[in-house]
Amino acid sequence: MFGYGLGFAKTTLHESKLDKKTYQASDTIKVVVKIENHSDIAAKQVIQVYSQQVVGETVRPLWELKAFQKVKLQAKEIREVEIALPLSRLAYIHRDLKSRLDPGNYRLKVGFDSQSG
Repeated sequence: MFGYGLGFAKTTLHESKLDKKTYQASDTIKVVVKIENHSDIAAKQVIQVYSQQVVGETVRPLWELKAFQKVKLQAKEIREVEIALPLSRLAYIHRDLKSRLDPGNYRLKVGFDSQSG
């Protein structure tokens, strides 16, 4: 199957985690995830990180793409990948047309597309 990022190799993500639980506005989140190539051939895959603001001042899309990284894996390879996500990327344009990072809780999901995270 091809299209929608599909290829011959089967890859999966495991054990995504963050470097800490709380952050300051100037911090960068380090998202760490294991990716595994189950196939007998090399694979290329794009790991995507999406965010969701739990409660916010401005209505936003449910999930927003905030970071991604393209990874090349050899056959049967398992690798831990770190993706940097500066908190400034979670900022949003408000009614006053100023970009601000709202305080509060955010959810992150990691996947190969917006549906698989």
